[in-house]
Amino acid sequence: MAVERVNIRMPSALRERMRVRVQNDQYGPRGKSRWIREALVAMLEDDPQMLMVAVGDELDGVNDTRELITLPTDLKDKLETAVFRLRTRGAFTDAAEAVLLRSAIRFRLEEPRRFIAKPSSPNAADNVVGA
Repeated sequence: MAVERVNIRMPSALRERMRVRVQNDQYGPRGKSRWIREALVAMLEDDPQMLMVAVGDELDGVNDTRELITLPTDLKDKLETAVFRLRTRGAFTDAAEAVLLRSAIRFRLEEPRRFIAKPSSPNAADNVVGA
């Protein structure tokens, strides 16, 4: 599976909440990218109009930290398509990719019951209930 690396700027408080959840959800020390991939897949499926994008973004504070994640090429393509859709509506001309990823992280933090991981599946879509 081909993957691409993506840097996300985010507030340290959001990063810490995510770190704790990744640990509590037992994804292990290298499971952060998979956790975020699952969140992105779920958000794109549940919110195709992307109405939840950026909800709460300004409340978390300054994007003072960075996270490096890996995305499979097909999911990166879906992310780029979503970015294009947002930009054609005149929203988020800058950093739209990071805004979408932060929104997916918030979505997963707020909807924990939707996510029941299947321990050994490397495919993010297989790890989401209802996918």
